[in-house]
Amino acid sequence: MRERWAGIAGIVIALLGLTASVVAEHVMDEPLRAKLAGAVDLSVGGVSVRLGTPEQTSKSFFSRQRVRRAGTVLGLAALPLAIVSWARRERAWWGFGTCSFAVAAIAWQTFVVVFALLLLTGAIFEFVPRERD
Repeated sequence: MRERWAGIAGIVIALLGLTASVVAEHVMDEPLRAKLAGAVDLSVGGVSVRLGTPEQTSKSFFSRQRVRRAGTVLGLAALPLAIVSWARRERAWWGFGTCSFAVAAIAWQTFVVVFALLLLTGAIFEFVPRERD
């Protein structure tokens, strides 16, 4: 297992990045849009009143944008490990899997659209090896 450290680490990091991208896109709620914050100061006879709507800001540490960025950063961190895995002549599937999951983590929405098009057109089956007669 020690001789395949780059491939295994790359797969784990890429899968974490892919998980973060999927969770950010499909599980987490859309951030609340800030309403127009307007305020009016009214001063009548020495009494000052402030009328208006308070600003709504999301103070959550795990915002959708941060989780999406974390997925992208983890995907980018996994790509060099795929190269190291290939250079060390580890199993080819470790490097291929790391690359695939890392690219999916970086561009999840595009990945889903391309995969759906390939699946619906049947072009994805061109990549599947055929049995030799």
